[in-house]
Amino acid sequence: MRKEIPPNANSLIMSMRSLGYSLNNAVADIIDNSISAKATKIDIICSWDNQEPFVEIKDNGIGMTSEELEEAMRLGSKNPLHERDKEDLGRFGLGLKTASFSQAKKLIVKTKQNENTYAAIWDLDLIEKENKWFMDLEKLDGKNAFKEKGTTIRWEKIDTLEKKDKINAQEYFESVTNQLIKHISLVFHRYISGDYGNKIIFTVNGNICISADPFFKEKSTTQPAEIIANKCKVISYALPHHTNCTSEEWEYHGGEEGYLENQGFYLYRNGRLICKSTWFGLARKLEMRKLCRISIDIDNSSDAEWQLDVKKSRATPPQQVRGRLRDLIHAFSRPAIKKFAKRAKALINKQKSPIWERFVSTDRQIIYKISKDHPSIKFLLNSLSEELADEAEKIFSLVEKRIPLQLISSDYAENPKNLITEELTIKEILDHAKNIIDYYIKQGLSVEDSYDILKGIDIFRENWESIKDSL
Repeated sequence: MRKEIPPNANSLIMSMRSLGYSLNNAVADIIDNSISAKATKIDIICSWDNQEPFVEIKDNGIGMTSEELEEAMRLGSKNPLHERDKEDLGRFGLGLKTASFSQAKKLIVKTKQNENTYAAIWDLDLIEKENKWFMDLEKLDGKNAFKEKGTTIRWEKIDTLEKKDKINAQEYFESVTNQLIKHISLVFHRYISGDYGNKIIFTVNGNICISADPFFKEKSTTQPAEIIANKCKVISYALPHHTNCTSEEWEYHGGEEGYLENQGFYLYRNGRLICKSTWFGLARKLEMRKLCRISIDIDNSSDAEWQLDVKKSRATPPQQVRGRLRDLIHAFSRPAIKKFAKRAKALINKQKSPIWERFVSTDRQIIYKISKDHPSIKFLLNSLSEELADEAEKIFSLVEKRIPLQLISSDYAENPKNLITEELTIKEILDHAKNIIDYYIKQGLSVEDSYDILKGIDIFRENWESIKDSL
């Protein structure tokens, strides 16, 4: 005997509410529908509304008829296996409902396509009470009717905030609203800039979202695009070294997580960012790769292969693509690594008689030691008795072995422009210069030869005009 067994409404709705949407992901899922509806302006309103918060997403898209609205409110309104319009950002036909229910217990959709305005309401309190899928659908007249076509999604009975402490709940609501602006600016940056399809204007509480391109294309270097398996396009970007951009540019493009965390692949589906700053388990995040960011573009026909999740926030490369990405990571990272290597080599070659010497062992271990050949160090050691010189050598060894490399590396990774070395004063430079000249004269060199040696050392050469008349 064949028998239809419909799902229990109460149980299913609680399961749908527990998919792990953040407010950012939930709003982005609604925005996908607006983009698919050809909207050119999308306004998001987040209001505390006297401790009864609501969120509205309004668009000027093509709107829906009464029949289309009813179908859109149906759970699983589209089969993910069916072929979609190539520009459709939807996936399972669940986004509108699951995203909304994850944040609120009441979903109101108002829409106008032709002459009439329609409204549909899901109220989870009613579903819980009746344990049935009751939905209200009505035609709106008078002041409730829309003047222009478009759709408005409204969330009420938002219960994802902590109601016990309403002051902290309001502060939290305001903070996530601010984060929402950043999220939209990044996830939809190609639509905001017009790099993908028609340009779309996004606002959050009246604040315009500015395109947050993670690749800093104005100053980054790129490698030729590669097409993998005829379905995904891959482009590598090596962001500029911090010495080649302003402090504001460096801080902005580093993002809140910093350059080290934001390296990796950025996956786009129909121009919309799905996941960011990940190596998909194919490589580790390393300091030398922190300037490397790589875009991957797929379309909605690749959803099943990439195992796109219902929230459209995670995906996994198919095996044939995964293998090629693993092979290419080194090549993709090379320009970014070269920027670091070139900079380090330039610093090493620039200095003559450096205070610190860099040694690389045969097994590629790197050690930094205080140079005993530096004129100031030579002067000090030769000015001391044999016993005190031995003690000075021990102190140098202690300093060499206790360099806080991890702390320095962490500070540099977080913000290299904030990591500075104190500058020597002209008096300190002059005192060092006099000691070195005295040392070389005692060694039998002429004053002129001592000056030549002095001018070969970067710190004295760079300040020669300020110290030469006082020597």
